[in-house]
Amino acid sequence: MTRVPSKVETELRSEGHTLALGKTADISLKGLYVASQQSLPTVTACHVTLRLGPQKRPIRIALEGDCVHS
Repeated sequence: MTRVPSKVETELRSEGHTLALGKTADISLKGLYVASQQSLPTVTACHVTLRLGPQKRPIRIALEGDCVHS
């Protein structure tokens, strides 16, 4: 599996946990790695929002996934 280096502003949310903000370090067909000061617990469902484009009016891509590493 090939991982592609990328720097995309990202929001991570998990039920009952705080928002984690960061940037992707890389993206693959089956996942992405987000570098962030905050972390989410592993083995939990999470909501991921990728923010592309200008800061004032970014395109938002919403994804559902699982946090498998922290």
